[in-house]
Amino acid sequence: MTSATEIAVVGIGCRFPDAWTPEEFWRNIKRGAVSMRDLTPAQLQAAGISEEEASAPDFVRVAAGLPGVEEFAADFFGYPPREAETIDPQQRIFLETAWEALESAGHPPRADGPIVGVFGSAYAGTYSAALLTAKARDRGLRAAVDDLDLTVGGQPDFMTSRAAYKLGLRGPALSIQTGCSASLYALHYATLSLLAGECDIALAGGATVHEPLRGYRYQPGGVVSEDGYCRSFDAHSTGTSHSSGVGVVALRRLSDALADGDNVLAVIRGSAVGNDGGERLGFVSPSPAGVADVIAAALRVADVPADLLCYAEAHGTATAVGDHIELLALTRAARESTQKSGFCALGSVMTNVGHTGPAAGIAGFIKAVHVARSGVLPPHPMFDRPRDPELLADSPFYVPKARGSAQTRTGTSW
Repeated sequence: MTSATEIAVVGIGCRFPDAWTPEEFWRNIKRGAVSMRDLTPAQLQAAGISEEEASAPDFVRVAAGLPGVEEFAADFFGYPPREAETIDPQQRIFLETAWEALESAGHPPRADGPIVGVFGSAYAGTYSAALLTAKARDRGLRAAVDDLDLTVGGQPDFMTSRAAYKLGLRGPALSIQTGCSASLYALHYATLSLLAGECDIALAGGATVHEPLRGYRYQPGGVVSEDGYCRSFDAHSTGTSHSSGVGVVALRRLSDALADGDNVLAVIRGSAVGNDGGERLGFVSPSPAGVADVIAAALRVADVPADLLCYAEAHGTATAVGDHIELLALTRAARESTQKSGFCALGSVMTNVGHTGPAAGIAGFIKAVHVARSGVLPPHPMFDRPRDPELLADSPFYVPKARGSAQTRTGTSW
């Protein structure tokens, strides 16, 4: 990218475990806080978990909850109570955080304002599934399937169009469903939409709400961890930890943001997307070559050699295959432009809040924005020793293990 094609991050709205605001989210990350904790007997009972199941030796009662998931500013957005009840919390909170992102950018929605597009992703929500199940039980399956309010209130396809409708956004409204990568895909296509002139401001993000918190039965060899924690890149990790989160960022062409005096939080110099095709190790396991190609392409588009990097925010699923492939791919991509080792910090917000599904990418991106803006390198919690010590030692990366307080590091490019 050239300076004419750089994209500014000018606003953030988010809700993550233990954090109602971007400031609270960053404060937790900076001190290395971990949001997963033991569920109480009352929480398990409310989720329908029997005492017998909860006392099973393989039952994991650790989870990370989302604050205020049952609350919604229905009056503010003009929703009567009955209609509000049919809307999945993912759509509700995405709508609220989209407003907050625009407000923090200094461009709240208005009829005579700039053209705003919205790009986002979500899962099929557990809340909506419960509503459909209840109606099918009481009125029959046909009545549940034919209920238009439950359909548009629950299916993730309608999340971005709902935000456009209630916020009066006249730009593209695109729902992107690519699984865990979806909110980063949303971010990528939001930047392209800005560069194509389809909109003047673009919102990009994702939403995942798993409520009520239920715990789970651990299955050896599965993807979820034995103890409910997510220890990315650590030798003690046994898997990932599913969680909830919602995040939205407001983007502008950098030239426009500077001309209007916007508060520029960070600058996107380049991005790339791709696919492994048939080369992946399995349907849910990417190939190192495919991931490396995308990372290398993003660096080329940004015109940034790898030796200028100071921090890399990884996906970091904390599975043996996932972490190994990601570290290998990051190293291969960096080796296209540098042979240095151990100069770039590596982290994953999943260690703090768990795996937030379609919101995982935007959670990591918001963390990276704060790192770039502040120059503060936060600790990677629960990291003791690397899963792949030789690979890490020969790579450009190191994992910051500082305990107690965050580290500050300066460099050419964050």
